[in-house]
Amino acid sequence: MKYLTDEKIDEIRDHYEPRSNDNVLEIMHEICARLPWGQEITLSNGKKFFLKKFTEPREKDGVFEFGFDAKFSDDSGHVEFNVTKSGWEFCLTDEWAEKDN
Repeated sequence: MKYLTDEKIDEIRDHYEPRSNDNVLEIMHEICARLPWGQEITLSNGKKFFLKKFTEPREKDGVFEFGFDAKFSDDSGHVEFNVTKSGWEFCLTDEWAEKDN
């Protein structure tokens, strides 16, 4: 098994970290485009709800987020959801270890 040196890991992190947010808004827009907005969904207890968007995907002060409500069809209320980018990780494969030698 080959191991990466701390210096190599720092080099890789420095290479990718500045670009970690490049695609976040596009990913959030793609997720929003695929949610079943307005479609009635039935829960296991028979209660029905539908999704209603209340915040478009956005970046504000370094925070990427969008929000929506799950509104109950019988007008008994709603549940609010806020989707926020919580982090970013990258995967190191054997290819990086090969480049180090």
